[in-house]
Amino acid sequence: MPQVSTLFYREGEDIPVLDWLDLIPDEPRERVRRQLQRLADTGHEARRPLVENLGDDIYELRTRVGRVNYRILFSFHGRNAVLLTCGFTKEREIPADELRRARQRLQEFRADPGNHYAEMEG
Repeated sequence: MPQVSTLFYREGEDIPVLDWLDLIPDEPRERVRRQLQRLADTGHEARRPLVENLGDDIYELRTRVGRVNYRILFSFHGRNAVLLTCGFTKEREIPADELRRARQRLQEFRADPGNHYAEMEG
């Protein structure tokens, strides 16, 4: 049984991380999904190289395919991992705009969780 449930942050009808997953090629998509399952299985115990704690309750889930690094920023909320933002490749630092977006979405989720999530499918 997974330690945490994986939830996608939702803005109205838009689910940014899920939409992004649908756009990336098959091989990276499958690897990202495997990493998401590893996150669900390990939960709060997840560490590097799978997960990096960025501070302010924001974490980075890492997936590397060839030379491309696929990143998802997320936060834990009880027994849930809420996937906040994604889609960028990382050279040295995470773009400041992505961190701001993740923090804003986390605030919105915490203020009204019921209106800001969709569950991960299979």
